[in-house]
Amino acid sequence: MTVAAGDVCLVTFSGDLAGSTVLNTFHYGMASVVGTPTQTAVATEIATKLESANNLVPKFLACAPPSYTLNEVWVQFILNTRFRKFVSTVNLPGTFAQDANTANLAGVVTRAGAAANKRNIGSIHVPYPNLDPGTVGGITSPGWQTAAVAFAAVVDDMQTLATLGTIQPILIHGTSTLNAIPIVDAFVQATVRVMRRRTKGRGI
Repeated sequence: MTVAAGDVCLVTFSGDLAGSTVLNTFHYGMASVVGTPTQTAVATEIATKLESANNLVPKFLACAPPSYTLNEVWVQFILNTRFRKFVSTVNLPGTFAQDANTANLAGVVTRAGAAANKRNIGSIHVPYPNLDPGTVGGITSPGWQTAAVAFAAVVDDMQTLATLGTIQPILIHGTSTLNAIPIVDAFVQATVRVMRRRTKGRGI
């Protein structure tokens, strides 16, 4: 199948920490497409772009403890039709200075659309380095907040692919591209949160 402007892809970071699988998801809309490329070609360029220096993957890993491993990045086109995912093997550890010994705590970066309602908000739960001595009273450490601010700065970035077009970070709800909302801001929450177990939508 070929990719066209307006198609939506789901990007999933599949990692593990302390014996638990950790999935983090991002949605991108195809803002523009050059030619009539295949899904595999576009997915390859998306994964390569997001894994490049100073982009989403390394900035995410800079917030994650060394005991966390990002095993794969999945790129799956889901709208207008859902297809099988493309898998990019990463196998890189977190690069934050402090480590973690549990997988149920997270630092949070919140994504927001322009309107102030529940459909224009969504959060990324980043595995938190709970052994960081700067974490006091449930407040994330200054060092982690610095790394998270740098990560948040790329969460809302339009991405220009190598040859095949551009992708726009979006929030999406329901089953229609009409419900795709451009992300206009991303910001760091101050408190450590508890990660909940969710298995829906793994994109397998």
